[in-house]
Amino acid sequence: AVLGRLHRPALLPCLVAWAKGERVGALSFCEDERGAEVVLLAADSPGRGAGGALLGVFEELGRRRGWERLWLVVTNDNTPALRLYQRRGWDVAALHAGAVERDRLLKPEIPLHGVDGIPVRHLLELRRTLDASGPER
Repeated sequence: AVLGRLHRPALLPCLVAWAKGERVGALSFCEDERGAEVVLLAADSPGRGAGGALLGVFEELGRRRGWERLWLVVTNDNTPALRLYQRRGWDVAALHAGAVERDRLLKPEIPLHGVDGIPVRHLLELRRTLDASGPER
């Protein structure tokens, strides 16, 4: 559950990262007329480049499809993801304070504490504007 919406990543378009014949990451997304939302970005071994590689392919896909923007939502505790996205040029566009409490009504299994024991309370929305000429840095 994210901002009151339940997504089913397995039913969405998905990019998969492979290394030595094994799946090492996946990115599921939901498209609209102006862009796409990253619904799930998962890497089997965080910090090894699969997430960044998937984001790069996703950004290029967006340019080819003529999308204007990409966006995603991440919990306040997920500092590794926030670091990755911001290094790749994604900007914090909105803070949804207390949103996780509301999402727990739809999905009670959302943990109370996350990365490094940080309480999971808020959602940060990040956006990336695409330029057809190539990557922005």
